[in-house]
Amino acid sequence: MGNSASDAVVEPITGVVLKQDQLDGIWVKLKHSNSLLNMIHILFIAVTWWNAIELMVLVLSTFRRRKGLYFWSLVLTNCLGVVPQSLGFLFQFFTNVDVVLSMAFVCVGWFFMVTGQSVVLYSRLHLVLRDEVVLRRVRRMIVVNIFLLHVPGMVTSWGGTLDGSPKFISAFAVVEKVQLVGFTMQEFIISALYIWEATKLLRLRSDRQDRRIMYYLVGINVVMLVMDLILVSLQFANRFATQVTLQGMFYSIKLKLEFAVLGKLVDVIHNGSSRNGSLGYAMQLSSLDCIHVQTGVTATASSALSSDSNLYDKRKGISLPSRNIFVAKEFSAWVERRPHGNCIL
Repeated sequence: MGNSASDAVVEPITGVVLKQDQLDGIWVKLKHSNSLLNMIHILFIAVTWWNAIELMVLVLSTFRRRKGLYFWSLVLTNCLGVVPQSLGFLFQFFTNVDVVLSMAFVCVGWFFMVTGQSVVLYSRLHLVLRDEVVLRRVRRMIVVNIFLLHVPGMVTSWGGTLDGSPKFISAFAVVEKVQLVGFTMQEFIISALYIWEATKLLRLRSDRQDRRIMYYLVGINVVMLVMDLILVSLQFANRFATQVTLQGMFYSIKLKLEFAVLGKLVDVIHNGSSRNGSLGYAMQLSSLDCIHVQTGVTATASSALSSDSNLYDKRKGISLPSRNIFVAKEFSAWVERRPHGNCIL
């Protein structure tokens, strides 16, 4: 940026005066951070890249069929999100690379990293939630937030890069906070739906291992929420450089946690011969057929689920609506018409 970045700026909404050290790094090379802090920022970026490389090795060695929303959202979030975002800030803070180039990396990376993370969360939601109304609302939320949150952020970012006006700095300081809070809420909503539905699924199982997995799922999502709260706190403390470098590292960790969580849950749903949490086996889940039930028609089903050396049947009376039914591992069913439309299993 120009020399105007050295002047204090007042946020138009909060009235907070942003000092020189708080603005440091927003659009220019870091100048006022001490060497120890610079080393910490570089460490965050290095860990981000290490996690990104490790995740790609895991993904490519685990997925037998490299297609589908989950696979591509995970790959794109990692390769076009986490990596460019951290690379852009490395250029911006510690090199003499043109600020336009570094901003291009940052904007592309920020979009794929944040929205991609939400798509990853959404793509695994299908495993535990079959309500198309809820899934459609989640999709709409993700799309709407692209326009409500990403577009203003990109406008203020590029405006500050090309213009260098203090007005853009103050606008960006506000928009960045709104963005971070908005995307944190979006991820929290999707994760909450996932935990709720996964917990209901696992409560049907009496196996202690499954209950441990339920606690594992909740714990992992709590850890990810704490990461988001740390980022929000740093943002509101106006510690820009620390927040954005730590953000890339946190998102790379969250992607690895997502991968582990999915492996655990699919292991329960598929529930085959492997109970050791192997991601390689878990990801061999094949597509399951759906059964369409018409109104006024009832069905009786039996799902055989195995747990180590124990084999037991789960039978439960349910009312089947006119929508798809998700069935894991084994499914046998017959359909009959009854006068009152009740279903007994």
